[in-house]
Amino acid sequence: AVMFESRYENGIIVHDTVNTYTNPAYTTAQGITSILEDLQSFAPAERYAMTIGCHGLGWIPVSRSRTLHAEKLHWDIEDVLLTRYFGGKTADTQTDISTLAKGISDAGMKMEYILFDDCYMSSIEVAYDLKDAADYLIASPTEIMAYGMPYGEIGEYLFGETNYEGVC
Repeated sequence: AVMFESRYENGIIVHDTVNTYTNPAYTTAQGITSILEDLQSFAPAERYAMTIGCHGLGWIPVSRSRTLHAEKLHWDIEDVLLTRYFGGKTADTQTDISTLAKGISDAGMKMEYILFDDCYMSSIEVAYDLKDAADYLIASPTEIMAYGMPYGEIGEYLFGETNYEGVC
């Protein structure tokens, strides 16, 4: 995993690597907290927001999803309830929503918004779990197509007016 800073320079977006992580524990509250504490150290700011781009399947705990048809992906399973989590395709890369909320809280943060560029993350259960972790939830109740969220169209609304005065 890589933490990078993005900036617009001479008509292009430039990404500068800030930190590289080897096997981060991003599926645990402690791991999420550690990464967010790094973020606060590398990029002090008055407000933070988060975009999560991966697979999404909502809110039922990962531990339950691991017991159901562990050898199959959700779209391969017929006649059962879909499991709910976000992360990768394997159990070791999947994170519960409550774990994300605890990691953010333990870092002493509250996100202005959390944008899920993931399928099925706009449910009342997800919103409830994240109520103390973010002011707003931006997500889809259905699939997100391969190209993801239309950042070119929504970017100005996500970033608002940038104020670089008084930044630490």
